[in-house]
Amino acid sequence: MTTTITIRIDAAEYADHDDCLTAAAEGYRARHGLAAYEVREPRWEDGQRDGILIDMQGRYVVYVIDSPECDSIDRDRPLFASQNDREAEEAAEYYAGEYPYGCAILDTETGEIDYGVAVDD
Repeated sequence: MTTTITIRIDAAEYADHDDCLTAAAEGYRARHGLAAYEVREPRWEDGQRDGILIDMQGRYVVYVIDSPECDSIDRDRPLFASQNDREAEEAAEYYAGEYPYGCAILDTETGEIDYGVAVDD
């Protein structure tokens, strides 16, 4: 099963670029070693242009863990998606330190959540 997620990127990171949308998508691709076809056309989040949205598809989705018990995910905050579980693990490890409780990987085919990328105290 493949699911589509929307990832939000802070537009301020790309304010100095002539084409913020393309720069944000290219930056995300480069950060994760993705091919151009893996990240869909970027777009503005809203009229304020505070955020840039990009879509990705994949079986494995990396989410932010939203509780100190590391037993639930914030489904409104996807960070990465891939058909490849190893790519998802690498992305979860990349993002884990940016969030207080780390990241988890949801297998959209089985519904199982791997909390193995939680931040250690």
